[in-house]
Amino acid sequence: MFTNKNVKLGFVALMLTLASSTSLAAPQWCYGKVSNLWMAANGELYVFTSWRNDYVRVCNINQNLGPVTPQNCASWLTLLRNAVTNKENTIIYYDNAPACKDIPVYANAPVPGYVMLQD
Repeated sequence: MFTNKNVKLGFVALMLTLASSTSLAAPQWCYGKVSNLWMAANGELYVFTSWRNDYVRVCNINQNLGPVTPQNCASWLTLLRNAVTNKENTIIYYDNAPACKDIPVYANAPVPGYVMLQD
């Protein structure tokens, strides 16, 4: 039979398993280099970052992606192109995301809050 103690221990074990198997989302400032960028036919801008070591979507030049407008995306494209050309460090901020190294890739990436060049 299940005792109250067994149920409590089982619940604690379940919670620890869930906590360790998922990346907890929080504000993230992802620092590093952008080495490549590309734009898909639908207008989505992708960058290859040193902190993720894969491509993440940043924005869409044709339509709003969350709060990021096409005008923001055009500015970010210019900024990121300069970062690639000049091999400058960038910071891409996410309001609510897993650790930078665990951010989902390609179109599954969360929408950034801002993109900036770092001295």
